[in-house]
Amino acid sequence: MRYFTRSFINGSWSQERRRKAVAAYDAHVSALGLSPSLQMLWQISFHDARILAFTYERSAGTLKLRMRRGDLQAGYWDVTLCFSEAAITAGSLRLLRDAVRPSNVEVLATELEESIGLFKYRLLFWPKGEATLTFKGVVIKSRAVSSRVKFLTPRIQSSVVCGPTRC
Repeated sequence: MRYFTRSFINGSWSQERRRKAVAAYDAHVSALGLSPSLQMLWQISFHDARILAFTYERSAGTLKLRMRRGDLQAGYWDVTLCFSEAAITAGSLRLLRDAVRPSNVEVLATELEESIGLFKYRLLFWPKGEATLTFKGVVIKSRAVSSRVKFLTPRIQSSVVCGPTRC
């Protein structure tokens, strides 16, 4: 993470330093000229989100990530991110697999960055770890759910496959 480091999240930075980091990140991403779906990815808060499932299809270059996000005040949503022309390292893939419910892993912060005609999406996890994926585009789908825990799948849903499917 370049802007929202673990030190930023755990409160060890001064309020002024935190304000500057948020302003720098917002200026950085605003300058990218993002498509509407990438703007939405930037604006959605995944803080405290749980990963419900993911699928990575290396040969098709797709990564589908389903997360539950929200809070008591705003309500809860299941959000599915379908990344196209996606690539992920073995280490990040392992972190995603280990983060799928029923684990107690949560997303602390996310960052979006441009990288030579592609984008990088970083996820900082609690209690540890950071995953990065590279992609070209994203489709975002969401639906309201009644609570944070109701209907959370009790078994792990993750896979890495070789054949093509659609998001």
